[in-house]
Amino acid sequence: MISLNNIDYEIKTPLENCTDMISYINNYCSANNIKNSKGEIIYIEANETNPLYMILFGLGYLVSILQKLIYSVGTCFDIASSTERQLLNIADIAGVRRKRASKTTIPCVIYANNPTTDKDNPAVNCIITTSLSCTIKINEKNVVFHPAYEATLLPGDSVAMHLISEEPGSYVLIENTFTQFDENPAGFRKMITEASVPGQELESIPALRERIQNRQYINTPQARCAQEIEALEGVNKCSIYFNYSFENEKIIGTGETAITVPPQKAVLLVQGWNENIARTFFNYLLCNTVGNAYSEVQKYRVSSADASVLSVYITRPASVPLYVRVYVQDTIGQTMSTNVRDVIASLAKDITIGEQITSAMLVDKIKSVYPTLNVQGVDVSRDNESFSYKVNVSENELFTFNSKNISIIAENNI
Repeated sequence: MISLNNIDYEIKTPLENCTDMISYINNYCSANNIKNSKGEIIYIEANETNPLYMILFGLGYLVSILQKLIYSVGTCFDIASSTERQLLNIADIAGVRRKRASKTTIPCVIYANNPTTDKDNPAVNCIITTSLSCTIKINEKNVVFHPAYEATLLPGDSVAMHLISEEPGSYVLIENTFTQFDENPAGFRKMITEASVPGQELESIPALRERIQNRQYINTPQARCAQEIEALEGVNKCSIYFNYSFENEKIIGTGETAITVPPQKAVLLVQGWNENIARTFFNYLLCNTVGNAYSEVQKYRVSSADASVLSVYITRPASVPLYVRVYVQDTIGQTMSTNVRDVIASLAKDITIGEQITSAMLVDKIKSVYPTLNVQGVDVSRDNESFSYKVNVSENELFTFNSKNISIIAENNI
């Protein structure tokens, strides 16, 4: 028994279909007193030596094929029951693009040489091109990063930039992994880099299926816009906060990362980078954006009579470290402890900006990989002091995972 659009269907074997046809014919002939030339009630015997039975068995095989074919046609437009190939067709029809493997990005600031009055050695412009490179060896492999776009710095200037890996992949790099290029351009003084924003693998079919299903219930322009921006190469996560009030401003976040949002304004939160973010944003929304000190401006030229240029602030979500305590019944080895920490850390690719974390989410994640592990409970915290069954974040915050913040505690040692 299978279900399609909440209607149950049964695809039967050739033998089952043959038996159903024989039963229907025999019952019909008996109820309507249908007789053969000898005056006997017609009755078909289920016997392989009976030619009529074998004909009906062949028809049963044909009916089975037709049942499977009709069901396959039905699943072409049913998200839950569709095959992988059918789901990709549904995604095309729905205008949902499968998230490609994304590249790791590194936010940075590049500084040009300071102005000088030395006529014999004058300061020159620093020209940043996408052909410049920064190389690091990771697991015996050379990983190369390039500037995301070109820029020209006058003496004394600085520019916010993104370095993007040549190939898709998830690379975790600490602050100031790069302080200069492989070959520095003229006029270059220094570079300060932040921690990397690791890329992601090609979106799995189950994740795509879930995203399309969720899309059925997401009808706001902001949500649709965020989904399209997430589909861009180099963008891992996106969320858009909009202040619907006509009178009152709202504040999201706390401390240095807090953002004041005036009425009818939006905050575009993006983890990652792509040069088409502004273009995609204005394809769906025509509202002003605001940001904070961590925001970058990207401009998009509108094809209109006045050739106007619209600007959008792209704000990075504030990273909030998550502290986790996992309680197990018995002591587990170092290898298993490391594996459990890795499983918990893998939740980073599933959560969204502004999403709270609950103990149930972590238990389900662990159980999905290690169903026999006797997990007694999990609690979480954002300050490593107040632990509870859930932790909340502001609309502009995103939880980050680090193995050193995940503790495995055996209850027999408590």
